[in-house]
Amino acid sequence: MASLTPAQYLNKTIAVIQKRAWRTTAVNWRSVKAKAAQMITSATSTADTYDAINYVLSELGDNHSFLKNC
Repeated sequence: MASLTPAQYLNKTIAVIQKRAWRTTAVNWRSVKAKAAQMITSATSTADTYDAINYVLSELGDNHSFLKNC
């Protein structure tokens, strides 16, 4: 299987967040997706998307969801 580009990785991650998070109705997804995409314009690896993913998770406002870096 081919590796995902940073943009593909971010989009797939956001899709999972939208599907599984509890507070998704409280989020302006159009705005959040646009800002997250802007945050990764110079990304060259999926690791470069972590700040954008953390931003998306913070917009849930649940003080529960987080990205664990291993």
